[in-house]
Amino acid sequence: MTVDEVCQYFGNGTKAAKAIGCERAAFSYWVKKGYIPYSSQLKFEKVTKGKLVAEPNKEIVHNSNEIFLPNFRFYNPKLGMCKVLSLTFRDGRVPMIKYFHPKKPKSILSSFDTKYLCQGTLIKDMDGAYLYEKDIVLISSEKSSEPLKRIIENITDAYKMKDINFKIIGNSFEGVKNGYKESK
Repeated sequence: MTVDEVCQYFGNGTKAAKAIGCERAAFSYWVKKGYIPYSSQLKFEKVTKGKLVAEPNKEIVHNSNEIFLPNFRFYNPKLGMCKVLSLTFRDGRVPMIKYFHPKKPKSILSSFDTKYLCQGTLIKDMDGAYLYEKDIVLISSEKSSEPLKRIIENITDAYKMKDINFKIIGNSFEGVKNGYKESK
């Protein structure tokens, strides 16, 4: 969703900010930057009962130069895969992550182990899902009737999938999902 869509829906920035319980200054900042953070978009989506829809993975335009911010997800052993809102790395300090899971009403801020962090790409599978590190994919093969199953270990592996026909069937933390049945 865009800042303009939110303003049109609520009438102005003051009413929009009030609707989700944030300061007018925060809304003004979003207008200046040209985008609304995903976590706030989720609040607008909830308040409008889905009439405004949160849209992650949008490119952010700043001073007419396009900037792509990498998309990450994080595996929390208790919750499963979570959407990363922000990462903080400081010299000599423990890295911090802010993430959320649809089952939790609020975002979570904590230190984290980078082995559970998965970077996303702009590469999509046959169903239109974005490819991440640690995804398990099925690759169509002309040489065999059985598709090849592969784990995308790192971002370099992910970009090798650019021109290949594949389907994401799970991830290395949670196993095979998406209704795919393992053949025995």
